Amino acid sequence: MVIVKEYRITNNLTVDEYHIAQLYSVAKLSLNISGDGEGVEIVKNEPYDNEHGKGQYTYKIYHFQS
Repeated sequence: MVIVKEYRITNNLTVDEYHIAQLYSVAKLSLNISGDGEGVEIVKNEPYDNEHGKGQYTYKIYHFQS
């Protein structure tokens, strides 16, 4: 006998608001953990909607020191 339990967590954000908050959190974390010329430089971050579909375009430059 198998018992399946389902847990649900309510969220007070819409899906679009959650997506924006997730992008902001990742960008903020990248900024906080980078230093001494290392890190991620976000040059362009914008939504797109064209004949190929809908999504988010992000142009990033990764800086590493060795």
